Amino acid sequence: MIKKILKTSFFLLFLGCETLPTLDSFSTGGAEVQSKIASSIDSENEVYAVGSSSISDSGSLIAIGKATNNAKEILRKKIIKEEEIVFNSFIINSDSYTKKIFTSVAPDLREYTANNLIQKSVKKDTWSEGDKIFVIYAVDKNEIINESKAVFTSYLEDLTNKFQNIKNEISQ
Repeated sequence: MIKKILKTSFFLLFLGCETLPTLDSFSTGGAEVQSKIASSIDSENEVYAVGSSSISDSGSLIAIGKATNNAKEILRKKIIKEEEIVFNSFIINSDSYTKKIFTSVAPDLREYTANNLIQKSVKKDTWSEGDKIFVIYAVDKNEIINESKAVFTSYLEDLTNKFQNIKNEISQ
């Protein structure tokens, strides 16, 4: 029981430290950018990203599309960092052989999970400042944990079924 509490505490400590709010390249941005981020995001419970694009001759519609793509790509990278902590917490008490099996597929699992979560991300705000468009996208941290658990569990079930099929073939 104490091991489980310590493991959970350790996991939450690192998850909390990893996700301390950052403003990325927008930390030197205008007061309006910082104000929009602060008013749109619950930094304790969400992972977020701000994307931006200059408004060109194509207009604001295209700029919003580019800013959205930019925000989602930044968010995907942040999600992958979060998932690394989550996935590693799943195997913290595993033997070295199990860790080796998992380590080889972990990047693919994180990428797959991040792509799923990007689809679930929520646009928090859109605004313009000067000749730039800004967009904020976010994902709830609990959603990252839940999706990571679901993907990891599905992977383990698939692996177990494959091993069971091999065992059944040998037994015949």
